[in-house]
Amino acid sequence: MTTKTVSVKTLDLILDYANPRFIVPPSPTQEEIRLYLFRFEEIVSLAKSIASYEGLMPGERVIVCKENSGYIILEGNRRICACQCLLSPELIPDPFKKTGFSLASEETKLNIENIEVDLISSRQEAQKVLATRHIEGVKKWPPLARMMFSHNHYQNGKTVEQIAELTDLDLSTVKTHIQEYKLLMHGLDLSVWSPDEKVRLDLHQLEIDKYLRLFRTSGTKKALQMNFNKQTMEPQSSLHPTLFKKAIELIMRAAFLDKTIDTRTMSYEKVPGIVNLLKNKGEGESVVKPTLLPPKETANDKNTSSDNQVNPNLATEKPEKKTPTPHKTKDKEQPLPPKQPDPKIEPQKKPAKVQVPKFFENLDLVLDEKKPDELAVMLLAEEIRRMSENKTSTQKYYQYFPISTTILLRSLLEQTFKYFLKKEGHWGNVKTRPDDPALKELLTYIQNNKKSLFPDSTVLRAFDAVFKNDGLKTHLDLVVHQTGASRPTADMLETIATTGLFTVINYILNKHYST
Repeated sequence: MTTKTVSVKTLDLILDYANPRFIVPPSPTQEEIRLYLFRFEEIVSLAKSIASYEGLMPGERVIVCKENSGYIILEGNRRICACQCLLSPELIPDPFKKTGFSLASEETKLNIENIEVDLISSRQEAQKVLATRHIEGVKKWPPLARMMFSHNHYQNGKTVEQIAELTDLDLSTVKTHIQEYKLLMHGLDLSVWSPDEKVRLDLHQLEIDKYLRLFRTSGTKKALQMNFNKQTMEPQSSLHPTLFKKAIELIMRAAFLDKTIDTRTMSYEKVPGIVNLLKNKGEGESVVKPTLLPPKETANDKNTSSDNQVNPNLATEKPEKKTPTPHKTKDKEQPLPPKQPDPKIEPQKKPAKVQVPKFFENLDLVLDEKKPDELAVMLLAEEIRRMSENKTSTQKYYQYFPISTTILLRSLLEQTFKYFLKKEGHWGNVKTRPDDPALKELLTYIQNNKKSLFPDSTVLRAFDAVFKNDGLKTHLDLVVHQTGASRPTADMLETIATTGLFTVINYILNKHYST
């Protein structure tokens, strides 16, 4: 790795927005990275050490590369973050301004105002040595960060062998990282969690070993009939999908919500409710390849594989005598068999159910494709509406393609906000640089001016319902920039639309503006 040493102003250095150890939204701002570092990387105590020593310890090299005329920190983000906040306390995240963050002496500021860094030609050139240092060396990453590093490279097309070569980890460790991250996300992505539970299941706060360690025992995998797909590394089971999801839910609850198991728990039987769940799975229901069986028919209903094959569940039972007619007893009458419909009488058809709109079926717009400012949003709106149409008699396109639909939805949201602010005469206030503002900036501006932008109280309530926190934007960003880190479902898309997003977008695109 070829390097050269240069002196750079500390405040000019840029925290690495692509550092795989940082569990932050895609394309994070410097403020978001600093908040993460303060919360989870002990910046307060590190700053105290730097202030006490009146500078950085000798031998602690900072490695950077140049991207878009800026110096990106590849090694040393914690130290530089602490130094920047010592030099400019206004950079300290708001929740930590009153935590007794150290004030730097003039001597300390002089020593850290400029810093010598090792400049390398590219991020790719440094990747192997940095990954090796972090995963096996100086400061170990948290387990979740190590898993995310392997998983993200795998999702981006690298093989297990290539990731192992990149990190100097053995193949089995890399494979385990990928599988366990997918297993963790499999549980977090279940649709059963309430809003309050989702807050408690914040990825940053979880002691993930409480959940994962249980799956490292052979007993758990055997009970759940679970393994990992060789191509996708996704967890899979020969249990009925509903049963498998319920088992995962129970383990998640026990590990993270009810906290009835911990890292010392070595048996799945300690998970409340799971023994009964798995015990009852065989009562009248086959758990192996259930999709091959007719709906609502169990393995014990018929024994059709061979005339000579004996159903083991019935081997000790005596043949039941047939009673063609009902008979009365002293106490009660035996029920008559269900009456069969007369084939000569045509069954009365039930009235067709009215399809309640769940996504963007009813999206309408008043736009002109001849106007450049309206063309982009019009094309996206037309496609999202077509994704809401039926692909088959029972399913719509967005239900078949939730990832593509989510990416399309994010683009529509961004273009709609741009169109809205231009038409409302606010574009000059939000576009303060040559390139267009990002979705986060658009959303922040609208949040700050929502009462004047949404005079309709219904639309204002819908906007607050869907954008009361960063959850929706973070989810959309993850799907676009880190597909697999947050996996959308049809139910999630419907919830997003019906919670208020459809109301907001439909309002904007139907508003008449004078030309």
